[in-house]
Amino acid sequence: MKVIIFGATGRVGNQLVLQALVKKHTVTAFLRKADDLPFASENLVKLEGNVLDEETVMHAVAGHDAVLVSLGDFKPDEEVTLMSEGAKNILWAMKQNGIKRIIGVGNSGILQHDEIELRKNQEDFPSYLQHVAEDHLRVFMRFQKSELDWTIVCPNNIPDGGATGVYRIRKNYPPKHGIGIRTGDVAHFMLRELEEKKFFHTRVGIAY
Repeated sequence: MKVIIFGATGRVGNQLVLQALVKKHTVTAFLRKADDLPFASENLVKLEGNVLDEETVMHAVAGHDAVLVSLGDFKPDEEVTLMSEGAKNILWAMKQNGIKRIIGVGNSGILQHDEIELRKNQEDFPSYLQHVAEDHLRVFMRFQKSELDWTIVCPNNIPDGGATGVYRIRKNYPPKHGIGIRTGDVAHFMLRELEEKKFFHTRVGIAY
């Protein structure tokens, strides 16, 4: 499968690239600077660009079977918009190119706390993550309106580490008593879902 990965130099993005190559996918890593991804493969193309540039993203997406998104921005005291503005361009580019499948990473705050409330609106949700959660909520809303085959995986705490392949998942809610999950296992789930196609049009909580 030919996939393009946005956010390829991030902690989850690095794992996505490495694991996708192991699975023999043909990978395009979309990144600001090619040197920021310190490895190479005959099945890896490094494509420099800015996800906020609509035309660049449209041309980058062309010819791929699926899109994986692990964009991140963190400003505890300021509004962030990178993820939602990037998603807007990616979704538009997918429609222009006739590509249907997209899997993204979202903040766990956009999962349900109960049938009415989101986790980000609970008193115990970390205040320093509110701006990030708000932008991921905008991403979620864009995905919902896109008419594409989308999935958003929503981990809580994400320490660095390789994949174990052993974790719990729950549709639209965080797994009960979850204790976080390694970056490698977030990537593992995304690539597994790319093949299994079990969670179209939904958020997925993931944890150990």
